[in-house]
Amino acid sequence: MMTGDTSSPILKQGFKMEQTTRKSSSRIASAGPLLAGAVLIAIGLILLIQAGRVESEHLRQRANEYQNAVMINTEDSTAPILDEVTRQADETPPDPTSNNPSPIQALTALWSAESRQAAAGYRAGAYACWIAGGMLLIAAAVRWGTRPLQTAIAGAEGVRAKLTEHSALLDSINERMLISDAAKRVVFRAKDREALRQAIREDIDRNDYDAALVLVEEMSGKYGYREEAEVFREEILATREAAIDEKLSNAIRTLDGYLDRYDWQRAMQEAAKIRRLFPDHPRAAGIERRVREARALHKHDLERQFLDAAQRDDVDRAWELMKELDEHMTEADAEPFREIARGVIGKKRENLGVQFKLAVHDRDWIAAVDVGEQIIRDFPNTKMASEVRGMLDLLRERAAGQRAARA
Repeated sequence: MMTGDTSSPILKQGFKMEQTTRKSSSRIASAGPLLAGAVLIAIGLILLIQAGRVESEHLRQRANEYQNAVMINTEDSTAPILDEVTRQADETPPDPTSNNPSPIQALTALWSAESRQAAAGYRAGAYACWIAGGMLLIAAAVRWGTRPLQTAIAGAEGVRAKLTEHSALLDSINERMLISDAAKRVVFRAKDREALRQAIREDIDRNDYDAALVLVEEMSGKYGYREEAEVFREEILATREAAIDEKLSNAIRTLDGYLDRYDWQRAMQEAAKIRRLFPDHPRAAGIERRVREARALHKHDLERQFLDAAQRDDVDRAWELMKELDEHMTEADAEPFREIARGVIGKKRENLGVQFKLAVHDRDWIAAVDVGEQIIRDFPNTKMASEVRGMLDLLRERAAGQRAARA
């Protein structure tokens, strides 16, 4: 690990934040004098306006005082001046720059001088504010012009400080990474132990017993918690055994259902599946042999019933049992029953022929169609089946009419 690597995302983020902070501080510092200068110039303008108002007010007040004095004492020596003011108002105003000003010009000049003196303080304040504001604006402009240089200097100092800080942080991380695995196990043994417990418990809940046993071995050998590991091992084995017994019991119940229905093909497939899934379980041993034995037992029972039905001349029952025996017997197995089977077949064929003739004679067309279809199905290559085929369409037509009549 390179402690001075400035390409680290942590360093980049730190530099970016530092530069943003410094830019904001620089903007605030530059905006302060600029704002103050603008405020002072605005105050100067306000003071100048106020000076004009004071001057106008003072001049108006002096004129009012003079007018009041004239109205109170009309024979005062100032009356001629009032007449002169009236006369000059009607004529062309006198030139204030003439060498011989009139009395009204002198009086107006005196009042104007007094008004300007009364407003002199405001004007002085306005000029002072303008001077100070202009100096602040000049200072702000100078500061704004030198801001990139100050920012670069401050940024370089910030980068240097951040490099030093992050270098120390990376050195600390590097020292921690260099700690040996043994030391880490000692330091974090309590957390590791709790993490192992939780992981083993999760594997048990997921029925992942092999993974749980691997963690138990690690707890015992790597961390030395042998007693606790043995407790976990016993629990895992007991839980796994119970789960296996339950799964095996369900599979055997499925197999028994196939055996009860004499579905030997699916029963043999289920037995092979049980043997693959539970190869070492005692209850799964010889499971396929069980299917073969059940099939053989069923076969012997069918043979016994067939012989009994043939001996009692129960042709229909012997016929059904013989068809079922065909699914279990090979040529060699069927050889001892061949003569009996021929007799049953002949009798069955004769019985069906008699039943067909009686149904036709009795005009029971529905029964005739049923017996005729059975003859064609069970003895398709016989002469009797050929004869029935020739009559079957007519019989079906009459059977349909008979059904309609019964309805």
